[in-house]
Amino acid sequence: MAENQETKSSQIAGTTFSPENKDKKNETDQGLAKTHEQVVDYYEDGTIENENDRD
Repeated sequence: MAENQETKSSQIAGTTFSPENKDKKNETDQGLAKTHEQVVDYYEDGTIENENDRD
């Protein structure tokens, strides 16, 4: 049983975000989609330093 758990953990650890998986119902894909959205929002908005440079 420990070997089966280790295999499952290795599969989850190797999972990456893929746009076609964003509507899947499993917890891993949902978490990756949410994290991806947060990172994209952050980079699209820029930082406060960039705002100050524009003034």
